[in-house]
Amino acid sequence: MRRWTYHGYTIRPQEQLFKKRGKKVKRQKGEKVKRLMPLYLFASLPLYLLTFSPFLAGCAAVRPGPPVASDLTGISWMLRKPSGTVQNLSLEQIKDTLSSNNTSFTTLKAKAQITLYTPDTSGPLLCEGYIRLQRPNKLRFIGTKLTSTIFDMLTDGETFWLYLPSEKKIYTGRCNSISASGGSAKLGANILPDDIAMLLNYNDALTPGTILTKDVNRTPILETWPGLWLIHIVDLNNGIAILRANLYIDRVGVNVIRYDIFGTGGNIRVQALFDDYARFDNSVIPQKIVILWPDDDTKLILSLTNIVTNEQIDSKVFRFSKPKTVEIVSLNDM
Repeated sequence: MRRWTYHGYTIRPQEQLFKKRGKKVKRQKGEKVKRLMPLYLFASLPLYLLTFSPFLAGCAAVRPGPPVASDLTGISWMLRKPSGTVQNLSLEQIKDTLSSNNTSFTTLKAKAQITLYTPDTSGPLLCEGYIRLQRPNKLRFIGTKLTSTIFDMLTDGETFWLYLPSEKKIYTGRCNSISASGGSAKLGANILPDDIAMLLNYNDALTPGTILTKDVNRTPILETWPGLWLIHIVDLNNGIAILRANLYIDRVGVNVIRYDIFGTGGNIRVQALFDDYARFDNSVIPQKIVILWPDDDTKLILSLTNIVTNEQIDSKVFRFSKPKTVEIVSLNDM
C-alpha cells in the first residue's frame, strides 16, 4: 500500500493506525481519529489557491485604493480614439487656448463633496466643504461633517497651514520645499494644500519660473497621440534634463485631463485627473477632480458644485488664525 511521510508520521490511507519512527500509536476508545492531509494534497494546495484566488479575493473586504499608474498610462489608453473631431494645434496654440479658455478666471468659489482615502482610515472619509481659490497660488479648503470641521487648509503661495481638529495640531511649512522633499508623509492626512493649489493652476506649468521650480530654462516637449497631446515639462540645469511634470490634454475640447508632478527621484509625486468640464463665466472648469499621492497611498476625490468665478474674495479668507490650545508643528524643522 502506498505511504506518505508527513512530519515524522507514516500515513497509510484507509487505516486508522499511525506509526511514528517505528513506534505504534493506538487510538484510545472513543478518541476521534486525527486525519492528516496527504502530501499530494498539501503539495498541490498552492495550485488550488492560485486557481481560486480571484474568487477568494472577491469575498474579502478590501478597501479600494488609488489606481496604479499603469491603469492610466498604458498604450491602449494612449491610443484610444475619441468620438469627436480632433484638433491639430501647435504647442503655442495649445498654450494660448489653455490660457484664454481654461484658466482665464482670477478667482474660484465652489462647494465640494469630498471623499478621502488614506492608509490611516478603515474606509473612505466622506464630508462636505468649500473651496476658495485666487490665482495664482492662494487656496482655502475646508472640510466639514455635520457641524464639525474635519480639516482646514490654507496656502498663500509662500506658507501653508493644515489644521486637523481631531489631532489638535496645525501643520505648517514653506510651500514647494515640503512638496519637493515628500514631506506629506509627515502629515496625519498625507495631503498638502499647496499641492492642490498647484494642480488647480495646471496651465502655470507651461510658464517658466512659476510653480515647480525657479529655473527659467524650462522646455515643453510635445507628443501627439490619436486622442490627446502629452506635454513633457523639462528643466535644463547645466546641460542635465530634469522631468518636472506631464500634462495630458484632450485633442477634442483642448482640456487638461491629467497632470503629473514628479519628485526629485523621477517618480510621480502627486497626480490629478480632471473630468466633467463645464463653462462658467467664459472659463471652462472641471467639476470632477481626483488627486492622488501614490507614495502615501492617498486619494482625494472632489465633486464641485455652485461654482462661481471672478467674484471678489475677502483677503481675510487667506489669513490663518490659530485656534487656542492647538499645537503648531513646523514641517521645515522635521
